[in-house]
Amino acid sequence: MKNIKAVLFDLDSTLFPYFKVSEHIKTAKMTLQKIKRLGYKVGVVSNCNLHEALDKIKIIGIKKFVNIIVTPENVYNKKPMRKMFFKAAKKLDVEPFQTLFVGDRLIHDVWGPKLCGMKTVLIKEKLKIYHKLILSFKPIFGPDFVVSDLREVLGVLRRL
Repeated sequence: MKNIKAVLFDLDSTLFPYFKVSEHIKTAKMTLQKIKRLGYKVGVVSNCNLHEALDKIKIIGIKKFVNIIVTPENVYNKKPMRKMFFKAAKKLDVEPFQTLFVGDRLIHDVWGPKLCGMKTVLIKEKLKIYHKLILSFKPIFGPDFVVSDLREVLGVLRRL
């Protein structure tokens, strides 16, 4: 029996591309499609407003793979505040410890989910120098997994 039942994604830069646009969109679609096919619930947690998040999800073409979207309008707070992540787990009807959060920013996408008890994946495409220092505090503040590409999330799920 798998421990992880849901995968949450950051939107900007993690799913919604700002570089290598066509390649990134193709990768995001393929990865989310495979995650859904494996039986996981999928959500997006974003600091964008809901209208902007929906527009970006439509542009990428992943709406059919996403079960829920949590934006600041839902909780009157932004990442890395824990309310965002607790709300997403509740909307997916899973416990935080049954959730994997994937993002590209250490403070917004790792610290908040970790404080809720979620497993975390940091995509290190644009890993900043200060992130490398903070990663040395791994058990407390660092991500559970570090990958260089969104497709590697599938491998992380196999290991959990």
